[in-house]
Amino acid sequence: MLLRELHRACEVALVAQHREDLRHERRLAGESWERRGYTSHDALHRAITILEDADQALLRERIRASL
Repeated sequence: MLLRELHRACEVALVAQHREDLRHERRLAGESWERRGYTSHDALHRAITILEDADQALLRERIRASL
């Protein structure tokens, strides 16, 4: 409720995020895609895991940096 009031006070449009997420999920499922969601915490503290997941999704071996 507090967040809604903050949006109203700042005149920021409130988006029904959960509704949009569900629509997005259905579109992905219809196309045989798999959604892999990450939080900002994941991006900051588990970036390697995100890259490993991307490699796995693309069916490629992990790319190693050469020095």
